[in-house]
Amino acid sequence: MKNLLVFSLCALMFMGCNADLCSNEELDGIETEIDCGGDCDPCDSNATLFATVTGIPYYANTVWGTPDGNGLDVISNGSGGSSLEFEFVNLQTNTFLPMTGAQVNNNSANIHYYMQFGDTGSVYITAHDELRKIISGRFSYAATGNQGGTISDGTFENVRY
Repeated sequence: MKNLLVFSLCALMFMGCNADLCSNEELDGIETEIDCGGDCDPCDSNATLFATVTGIPYYANTVWGTPDGNGLDVISNGSGGSSLEFEFVNLQTNTFLPMTGAQVNNNSANIHYYMQFGDTGSVYITAHDELRKIISGRFSYAATGNQGGTISDGTFENVRY
């Protein structure tokens, strides 16, 4: 019974301390930003993504990144069930990186294509915060063959991964 009481007190103290760390306006514990991330609530994201897809403006409603080996998948959802996703390897800033995959879906404009052999695309990372895992940059893509299509003027800002 004594061990259970000691365990309960320790657990309550830890939970109380953790809650205090998540509201003390300091970067501490395993937080990734002040009072968020790690054991605290997730940090807010103000990520944006815009591109011109075969002449049609695309604005993402939600954007996030997913690590993929040595690279990153940037995934977005727009209005009307549209989506745009691209992949690249290496997170080096201020250099053109080859795009290793891309897909676009826009049901209302009947645009659907996936990166195929011979297609070209590139990503240029303008900012990379490795500690907070936030990335920004530009991208473009040109599809070949009968599916055709281009992504131009692509920008992504403050994408968490």
